[in-house]
Amino acid sequence: MNERIGRYRILNEIGRGAMGCVWLAFDEVIQRNVAIKELVLDQGVKGEKRKEAIERFKREAQAAGSLSHPNIVVIYGVEESEEGMPLIVMEYLEGMTLSDMIRSGPLRVGRAMNICYQLCDALAYAHSRGVVHRDVKPDNLFILQDGRLKMTDFGIARVMGKSTMTSIGTIIGTPGYMSPEQIRGDDVDWRTDIFSSGVLMYEMLTGVNPFDADTLDSIIYKVVHETPPPMDKYRSDLPPHLQLVFDRACAKNRQIRFQNALEMKRDIEAGFMMSAKRKPAASLQYSQQAVNAPPIFDRSVSRESVIPKEEKAKSLKSWGKEELKPGGYQKLASSETPALIIYLIDISASMVQPLGAKLRIEVVTECLELTFRQMIFRSTKGGSVLPRYRIALLAYSDQVYDVYGGVVGIDEVLERGIPRLTPMFTTETAKAFEVAEQILLQELPKLDNSPAPLICHLTDGEYTGGDPEPIVRRIMDMGNDDGKVLVENIYISDNFTDEKVENTKTWRGVDRNSVLSTKYANKLKSMSSDIPESYRLIMMEHGFNLKQNAIMLFPGETADLLAMGFQMSAATPISTS
Repeated sequence: MNERIGRYRILNEIGRGAMGCVWLAFDEVIQRNVAIKELVLDQGVKGEKRKEAIERFKREAQAAGSLSHPNIVVIYGVEESEEGMPLIVMEYLEGMTLSDMIRSGPLRVGRAMNICYQLCDALAYAHSRGVVHRDVKPDNLFILQDGRLKMTDFGIARVMGKSTMTSIGTIIGTPGYMSPEQIRGDDVDWRTDIFSSGVLMYEMLTGVNPFDADTLDSIIYKVVHETPPPMDKYRSDLPPHLQLVFDRACAKNRQIRFQNALEMKRDIEAGFMMSAKRKPAASLQYSQQAVNAPPIFDRSVSRESVIPKEEKAKSLKSWGKEELKPGGYQKLASSETPALIIYLIDISASMVQPLGAKLRIEVVTECLELTFRQMIFRSTKGGSVLPRYRIALLAYSDQVYDVYGGVVGIDEVLERGIPRLTPMFTTETAKAFEVAEQILLQELPKLDNSPAPLICHLTDGEYTGGDPEPIVRRIMDMGNDDGKVLVENIYISDNFTDEKVENTKTWRGVDRNSVLSTKYANKLKSMSSDIPESYRLIMMEHGFNLKQNAIMLFPGETADLLAMGFQMSAATPISTS
């Protein structure tokens, strides 16, 4: 390697493999260390083999360079040596490979699971962008000094939907970490990376590769045909559910495996939550717990069964469709008259799609956290957090999950924290609204003097299953002396309107006459309440400029718009006493 390549000054060699060498270099323009990966080929590699090796090297830069995630190595660019060979310029990583860590023996369970979580996050993001790594192994996972994982070496990665140089029947990868279909040379998809992740988990926890053998042929036979020994053969202190996670991740039939990386992560987390029975951390930081509460969808609840007889006569004016008249939405939330807000969060599989530099579900969770912080700020008096808001958080996919196990005060949200929401399957929106309706049936008799309840619904796609609109209509006919129940919708879509929202502070909002781009956006418009003037004025105090006839429908094209939509849900008038 020359002493200089363009603006990069070569310092020293930091690694060498069969077909490449990595150099530490200094970027004299940006003033930072970088790593430069050089393709090194033997003189005997000529013709088509040489061309294929160069193309594969370039493909690594293209695959990794298209990804932007905290757990994936950053590619800065591609240069060319004086000999015309490609060079990949990437971030310089300080730490050790996972292979180096495992060489010292099995990892602590907590350390191993932290690495698993980060790996699942990285793979979920890569898969959402159509990139399958195909060579997930300890040598390609780098652990930084602060514990963060970086996934590297996308040299044999495949971009789904694009042609590949690998022909059907060709084995490519590292046999001890390859899926059966990859070993057979079949066409592979993202589930091959799920298999490799299961192998890694096994190896981190036991110090042994589950398919280890003396010869390559024996390794291949074991991967395709044999079931590995249970992990407790090597280690007796492992939580039992981790064996079940491994068995599913490394199922020979990929239809039986986890169908996405976040599903695998959810099962790992859920097992810890159920076995440890620990209380969530008393902070608003992300917990490592999955939303694994049992589904609460139950059609058996009726108004008659939840309204006490002595309350029925008093509350008829709040329940009857004809008798109820919209109030002024002027009642103030206080400890004695708290505001009820029910959040319905879509956690279908599409929530792993990117939104900016992060996954949709990550941005939603962050915005929800900011909203709860705002509520806590508005509920704090004399150093104490008062229960001026009561919260129900429902995450839904094909089932509905009651995250907090009922309605809780904002003071309890502070104590329990915000769980990590994990995307799952389909979008059964009607089920979510039916559960919200049941909560309202139970809670409304207690809310005569409170602000009108609000439902904040976030989704990123059309519903599957039943039509939610009739249920929403029933909900919007409920209410109390303050007014009818408010329904807000936040819709993550790239095609909400023909015009992009450039500035949330100057955006005027959606009204009944707004032209929306999709049929479902227009359906959500009919399922959204008008913004009460009291709410609009509070939003104006925060610098937003919504028009007087705007409705509670917000696009989720950006993190700022998502935050604005969630902020609307917290804009209840608050008592200062």
